[in-house]
Amino acid sequence: MKPLVKLAFEVCAAFILVAFGVGVDVLRLPFGITIDSIALSIVFTIIWIVGITNAVNLIDGLDGLCGGMSVVIFVVIGCIAIVERRMDITIITFLLAASTFGFLVYNAHPASIFMGDCGSLFLGFMISAISLLGFKSSTIVTLALPMLLLMLPIIDTLSAILRRTLKGRKFLEADKSHIHHLLMKQFGHRNTVIIMCGITTLFGFSAFVYMLNEMFGLLAIMIILLAVEIFIEKSAMISEHFHPILGICRRGLNRIKLITKIIKEHKEKKSAK
Repeated sequence: MKPLVKLAFEVCAAFILVAFGVGVDVLRLPFGITIDSIALSIVFTIIWIVGITNAVNLIDGLDGLCGGMSVVIFVVIGCIAIVERRMDITIITFLLAASTFGFLVYNAHPASIFMGDCGSLFLGFMISAISLLGFKSSTIVTLALPMLLLMLPIIDTLSAILRRTLKGRKFLEADKSHIHHLLMKQFGHRNTVIIMCGITTLFGFSAFVYMLNEMFGLLAIMIILLAVEIFIEKSAMISEHFHPILGICRRGLNRIKLITKIIKEHKEKKSAK
């Protein structure tokens, strides 16, 4: 199928979920801002489902990667559901985690079976739907928890769209500049899968930390995001000229060196007098 045809089916599937009551009811943002609109709720739900479905599909570029990360995400959502006393979500997520792990035994590198788009789109769709079903209270915090678990696919998707737009290519066109492709060049196939599943686990752990202590949780999240951002800039994943964080650091170091040089010259002139 062409990308637009698949996208149309994904939107239809999202509408079916909305019709059966799966989605965000009310968005409660910081500073007491509440958004209670049926139209905005439907739009947000469809964007969330289609976006996450495709984000998970995009990471299906290496043997065992999509399956491995999906297992981690299902387990973490299931554990959060236990804390929230949602046994229905817990049972569904652990069943999906166990069945995906059984598939992963044969899908790990070197794979003997492959999931293809049908498998990765299914996993992405289930993750997006369950996260909405499990966190329907819809505060900005509860929406942020599933987003944390899916942070790598989300970052990879946004980077791909930006990268292809800057190069004048269609954003649905495939390329070999995803995070997993860049990691594989340095660490190999198996290690790349382990690294990406490990980072997803760290994001999941930071979600639990945030639930216990907001300050430490935010600190952990910011550190992980900063590390991912530095990797994106160093690897020129988006563009060779895209390095805002590293650029700020370089400019800061250059200014420090300049100030140090001026002070040193001033001291030398003073001592010469």
